[in-house]
Amino acid sequence: MPSSIRQLVSSICRNTPMSLHPDSQGKVPVTAVVLAAGLGRRMGASNKLLLPYQGQPMLRHIVNQALASLCHRVVVVLGHQSDVVRQALAGLPVDFTDNPHFSEGLAASVRVAAHMTPLDSPILIMLGDMPQVDTRVINALVKAYDAAAGLDPSLAATRFFQPVFEGQPGNPVLWGASWRSALQAVQGDEGARRVIKANLPARVLVAVDHVGILRDVDQPDDLAPMGMSPLL
Repeated sequence: MPSSIRQLVSSICRNTPMSLHPDSQGKVPVTAVVLAAGLGRRMGASNKLLLPYQGQPMLRHIVNQALASLCHRVVVVLGHQSDVVRQALAGLPVDFTDNPHFSEGLAASVRVAAHMTPLDSPILIMLGDMPQVDTRVINALVKAYDAAAGLDPSLAATRFFQPVFEGQPGNPVLWGASWRSALQAVQGDEGARRVIKANLPARVLVAVDHVGILRDVDQPDDLAPMGMSPLL
């Protein structure tokens, strides 16, 4: 990584104010895509996206965090029980798109997410089962990308920005526009994990003070540590 980009990220991680390039609404041209299409088999009969978290369906809470962030657009990828999931987000200013191949695994939703974004737009891929990822985390990634783009737009487009907590990288990940074709080609149930592992020199780690980037709701044992309970 060029030293100028490294110094920039270091400055961001120390919470030094950075100059953004927002639109008239104070938003940065980053599309946040929330993946909400999966079967969630390990949770059992319940649709885990609808489990209550802080007084509302978990997915609605996550989408609200994205809407409150610097991202200028929020898209939700639907699949399993799409009508029910869509209803859980009723009234929110988001765009919906359907993933007809949701049973193939997470990668199918990543491909849909990549297709939903303009060719020159960075994309923040969020998982619909990580309710502790809040607006602060999202904004830290957006600020890191936007500051890098202000320094060198072409270089920023070839980077992806991943949060790290106490040395452990997590989710969500913000991808520069140049990663669109790679994301459209992912396969299986690992999402974009293989793309990350194969391209570590292009990764920009953004330090955050939030363990939520490492926690997802995958099975019943994950509920209690997050203060959640199964649907009755």
